[in-house]
Order: sequence, then structure tokens, then C-alpha cells
Amino acid sequence: MFPNLSGKPIDLKCTELAIPEFPDLLFGTSSENGTFFDATAYIQKKQPSLNGNDFFKDYKAQIESLCEVYQIENKDDICKLNTEGHLLIDGTFLYLFISFVEPDFLAYMCERMDNLFTTGFCISDTLIYNLAKHRLPGESLEKITENEQIR
Repeated sequence: MFPNLSGKPIDLKCTELAIPEFPDLLFGTSSENGTFFDATAYIQKKQPSLNGNDFFKDYKAQIESLCEVYQIENKDDICKLNTEGHLLIDGTFLYLFISFVEPDFLAYMCERMDNLFTTGFCISDTLIYNLAKHRLPGESLEKITENEQIR
């Protein structure tokens, strides 16, 4: 189900950090093409043994489902090559792609969704960490850590 990458490469370099939890995942936006992330650069930093072709092959059903839900009719629009030869993927497929590159992320997403549906809200680990760091004295955090190690 790999999109057709024929045609002229787009002149878009992804340099923007959009999600602090994923500093290696860079985004770029163009008025003609929308928002994309640099899949090639992310794979090279996280799992060099992977490639973009495998994402589209392994996640074919999920990608097609998202295309249907988001009414993406031209599947060739979800993936572009840029002038550097990097594979850029439409931002719609971001979390699916992260779970492809980092399989533990899928479990993390499922846990957060369970939090959302069972308690009515969900917050990120980063928020919990920052709240604890800013609200609790260092000694309290050390005691919490010590008590967890004893159990």
C-alpha cells in the first residue's frame, strides 16, 4: 500500500519541534502540501534497521482506516519525498508511525486511553513529572523514590 512517490520532490525541510516528548521528530508545513513529519530522519535516529516501506506495508489496514475516517481520497498525498530524498509523512499518521518505530509506544497509548475511559481524564508522564518537580521539595521526591525501592 506504499503511496506512489513518483513526481517532483517537494521543497520542504522539516525543522520544527512540535512535541517535546519526541525531540527527534521534526515537522514542516507548506501551504500546498500541509503538515508533514520527517520519517526518514526519525527512523535513522531511532531504528535504522527499519524503513518507510515497512510502515506502509505493516500498518496498511490502520492507514486505510484513518484515510477513510479523515476522508483522504488521494493516498499519494499522505507521503512525499523532499529534495533531500527524505520520506515525509502527513501528520495525521504521526502516532501510528511512532508506534511502528517504537512498539512500546502503542502500549503506552493504550494505557492512556484506558485512563481516559475509566477515569474520565488523562495526563502525560511529562506533566506528572513537571508537577512533582515544581511542587515537591527534593527531599520528598527522594523519600518517595526510596520507599518505592524498598517494596
